[in-house]
Amino acid sequence: MYLELSLTKEERVSLLQRPSTLIGDTGRIAQDVCLAVKQRGDDAVREYGRKFDKAENQALRVSKEEIEAAGRLLPPNFWMHSMLR
Repeated sequence: MYLELSLTKEERVSLLQRPSTLIGDTGRIAQDVCLAVKQRGDDAVREYGRKFDKAENQALRVSKEEIEAAGRLLPPNFWMHSMLR
């Protein structure tokens, strides 16, 4: 798991680079990922995290501190607009 604020600019750019995929393949790949997650759960999530995000040793549980830090990055009126929808 990576905390964005602790990464250098180069690390963020590196993590955001993804392999190019033909548009026609995207739907098939998404279906494969969904089926694998349905069948194998967290193991499949970790596998695709490594494959697509180059993420190793990923924690699937988000800590209270991480949730609060992410919440502080949202615009002040974010939840008001979300609840009105």
